[in-house]
Amino acid sequence: MIMFLVRRHAESPTLRAIFFGNAIVQIGLLPIELAAYHERVITRVSGIIPNSLLHLVLASGFWVFAVRMTRTPAAAEAPRQPKQ
Repeated sequence: MIMFLVRRHAESPTLRAIFFGNAIVQIGLLPIELAAYHERVITRVSGIIPNSLLHLVLASGFWVFAVRMTRTPAAAEAPRQPKQ
């Protein structure tokens, strides 16, 4: 829901942190699926494969968007001074 609400915001350190945070959450959820299968809470592999793939795809997407953001948007917009 958060990502939907901020989808049109300009790049910022806060938005970058949100992307990285979401990637970490998705990676953190992946072992829970595997532990649930191992403990027989989820009894079939077909119960973990779709969710595990979704966690990996979402984590990858959030990570890529975070990395692609410029580290300092203000510096990218500022005119460059010639070196003396």
